[in-house]
Amino acid sequence: MPKVTMKTMPVITIHMYPSDKNNLDDFAKAKGMKLATYCRMILLEKLKER
Repeated sequence: MPKVTMKTMPVITIHMYPSDKNNLDDFAKAKGMKLATYCRMILLEKLKER
């Protein structure tokens, strides 16, 4: 698998309920990130586990 960086990460649209988004927003803020960056980080971790 090619190395995935933030620049090469494809744009992903995640559909979620507003309540879930607020929870994720809080998690992202706790890590000092924007929501989109946080979601991408989670996805990168999942890809690495394969």
